Amino acid sequence: VGLCEIARAEIMRVVAYYATKPGIKDMPVAYSSADAIQIVDDKISTDELAAQMLNNPQWQVRAKFAHLLHSRKERGVAEALLKTAENDTHLEVVKAALESFSELTGYKTQDILDYESAKQWWQSQSGSKQ
Repeated sequence: VGLCEIARAEIMRVVAYYATKPGIKDMPVAYSSADAIQIVDDKISTDELAAQMLNNPQWQVRAKFAHLLHSRKERGVAEALLKTAENDTHLEVVKAALESFSELTGYKTQDILDYESAKQWWQSQSGSKQ
Protein backbone atom coordinates (compact mmCIF):
# COMPACT_ATOMS: atom_id res chain seq x y z
CA VAL A 1 0.00 0.00 0.00
CA GLY A 2 1.46 3.32 -1.10
CA LEU A 3 1.32 6.74 0.45
CA CYS A 4 -1.34 7.91 -2.06
CA GLU A 5 -3.67 5.07 -1.12
CA ILE A 6 -3.21 5.82 2.57
CA ALA A 7 -3.95 9.50 1.97
CA ARG A 8 -7.07 8.67 -0.07
CA ALA A 9 -8.30 6.34 2.67
CA GLU A 10 -7.81 9.05 5.29
CA ILE A 11 -9.66 11.60 3.16
CA MET A 12 -12.56 9.17 2.73
CA ARG A 13 -12.62 8.60 6.50
CA VAL A 14 -12.96 12.35 7.12
CA VAL A 15 -15.65 12.72 4.44
CA ALA A 16 -17.58 9.76 5.91
CA TYR A 17 -17.39 11.33 9.37
CA TYR A 18 -18.81 14.66 8.18
CA ALA A 19 -21.41 12.94 5.97
CA THR A 20 -22.88 11.05 8.92
CA LYS A 21 -22.36 13.64 11.65
CA PRO A 22 -25.42 15.70 12.57
CA GLY A 23 -24.97 19.21 11.28
CA ILE A 24 -25.60 22.56 12.83
CA LYS A 25 -29.15 22.89 11.46
CA ASP A 26 -30.92 22.64 14.82
CA MET A 27 -28.28 24.42 16.86
CA PRO A 28 -29.42 27.83 18.09
CA VAL A 29 -26.97 30.66 17.52
CA ALA A 30 -27.25 33.97 19.31
CA TYR A 31 -26.78 36.80 16.86
CA SER A 32 -27.07 40.52 17.35
CA SER A 33 -27.14 43.00 14.51
CA ALA A 34 -24.70 45.89 14.24
CA ASP A 35 -27.13 47.98 16.32
CA ALA A 36 -27.09 45.28 19.06
CA ILE A 37 -30.60 44.01 18.30
CA GLN A 38 -31.14 40.28 18.90
CA ILE A 39 -32.38 38.76 15.65
CA VAL A 40 -34.32 35.54 15.12
CA ASP A 41 -33.06 33.22 12.35
CA ASP A 42 -35.85 33.79 9.82
CA LYS A 43 -35.80 37.57 10.31
CA ILE A 44 -32.15 38.04 9.33
CA SER A 45 -31.82 39.57 5.89
CA THR A 46 -30.19 37.59 3.10
CA ASP A 47 -27.44 40.19 2.74
CA GLU A 48 -26.64 39.97 6.46
CA LEU A 49 -26.65 36.16 6.40
CA ALA A 50 -24.25 36.12 3.45
CA ALA A 51 -21.94 38.76 4.93
CA GLN A 52 -21.73 37.02 8.30
CA MET A 53 -21.31 33.59 6.66
CA LEU A 54 -18.27 34.95 4.84
CA ASN A 55 -16.76 37.04 7.64
CA ASN A 56 -17.93 36.12 11.15
CA PRO A 57 -15.03 34.95 13.36
CA GLN A 58 -17.14 32.19 14.96
CA TRP A 59 -17.39 29.04 12.84
CA GLN A 60 -20.72 28.12 14.46
CA VAL A 61 -22.29 31.37 13.22
CA ARG A 62 -20.79 30.92 9.74
CA ALA A 63 -22.13 27.34 9.53
CA LYS A 64 -25.59 28.23 10.87
CA PHE A 65 -25.92 31.18 8.49
CA ALA A 66 -24.80 29.00 5.56
CA HIS A 67 -27.59 26.60 6.52
CA LEU A 68 -30.14 29.42 6.76
CA LEU A 69 -29.36 30.45 3.18
CA HIS A 70 -30.62 27.12 1.76
CA SER A 71 -34.01 28.60 0.82
CA ARG A 72 -33.00 32.15 -0.11
CA LYS A 73 -33.51 32.15 -3.87
CA GLU A 74 -31.98 35.55 -4.43
CA ARG A 75 -29.25 36.73 -6.77
CA GLY A 76 -25.76 35.97 -5.49
CA VAL A 77 -26.70 33.45 -2.80
CA ALA A 78 -25.41 30.37 -4.67
CA GLU A 79 -22.16 32.18 -5.46
CA ALA A 80 -21.73 33.24 -1.81
CA LEU A 81 -22.25 29.64 -0.69
CA LEU A 82 -19.64 28.44 -3.19
CA LYS A 83 -17.22 31.14 -2.08
CA THR A 84 -17.65 30.04 1.51
CA ALA A 85 -17.14 26.39 0.58
CA GLU A 86 -13.96 27.33 -1.28
CA ASN A 87 -12.41 29.57 1.37
CA ASP A 88 -13.61 28.57 4.83
CA THR A 89 -11.12 26.66 6.97
CA HIS A 90 -13.71 24.82 9.10
CA LEU A 91 -15.16 21.67 7.52
CA GLU A 92 -18.48 22.09 9.33
CA VAL A 93 -18.92 25.43 7.52
CA VAL A 94 -17.90 23.91 4.18
CA LYS A 95 -20.41 21.10 4.69
CA ALA A 96 -23.23 23.52 5.58
CA ALA A 97 -22.45 25.75 2.59
CA LEU A 98 -22.41 22.85 0.12
CA GLU A 99 -25.58 21.30 1.59
CA SER A 100 -27.38 24.64 1.22
CA PHE A 101 -25.97 25.07 -2.28
CA SER A 102 -27.39 21.63 -3.19
CA GLU A 103 -30.80 22.39 -1.70
CA LEU A 104 -30.94 25.78 -3.37
CA THR A 105 -29.79 24.76 -6.84
CA GLY A 106 -30.69 21.08 -7.19
CA TYR A 107 -27.03 20.03 -7.43
CA LYS A 108 -26.51 16.37 -6.46
CA THR A 109 -23.30 14.87 -5.12
CA GLN A 110 -22.01 11.88 -3.17
CA ASP A 111 -19.17 13.86 -1.58
CA ILE A 112 -20.50 16.51 0.79
CA LEU A 113 -17.13 18.29 0.89
CA ASP A 114 -16.42 18.40 -2.86
CA TYR A 115 -16.33 22.10 -3.69
CA GLU A 116 -14.64 21.69 -7.10
CA SER A 117 -17.41 19.51 -8.56
CA ALA A 118 -20.09 21.90 -7.28
CA LYS A 119 -18.27 24.85 -8.82
CA GLN A 120 -17.89 23.09 -12.19
CA TRP A 121 -21.54 22.05 -12.17
CA TRP A 122 -22.65 25.62 -11.36
CA GLN A 123 -20.54 27.04 -14.18
CA SER A 124 -22.15 24.56 -16.60
CA GLN A 125 -25.67 25.71 -15.65
CA SER A 126 -25.82 28.71 -17.96
CA GLY A 127 -29.57 29.16 -17.82
CA SER A 128 -30.20 28.38 -14.13
CA LYS A 129 -27.93 30.86 -12.37
CA GLN A 130 -29.69 33.21 -9.99
